[in-house]
Amino acid sequence: MLLSALLLAQSFNALAVMNDAQFCEVFQRNIGQLADQNSAPFFIPRPSVDCPNKRIAVTIHIASSGNDFTSLHQNFVANARSGICNLSDPTMATFHERGWRYAYRFVAQNGEMVNVTLNC
Repeated sequence: MLLSALLLAQSFNALAVMNDAQFCEVFQRNIGQLADQNSAPFFIPRPSVDCPNKRIAVTIHIASSGNDFTSLHQNFVANARSGICNLSDPTMATFHERGWRYAYRFVAQNGEMVNVTLNC
């Protein structure tokens, strides 16, 4: 999920002048409209927004374990990083300038968990 999808209704100028509470409200409103995503082998319940810690938390269930799980979550993070850490995108630049980050929790079929926070 790209950050720009969460901020679609906002202009870049509006984002730049919002205070932290308003900025967070945009995330809460837009994330509240998202549905769970189910695309095998991934199941991704709607993310949550942690305003005080400036974090979007995403739990991703992967229908595999062992080396397959490791490979799938590493590839997911690499792909997510290329979009989330694209600081030439004004939305992403604003997101990071304000100290926000994405926190992923990957859960394998066997219960193994891996936590990854993207800091760019």
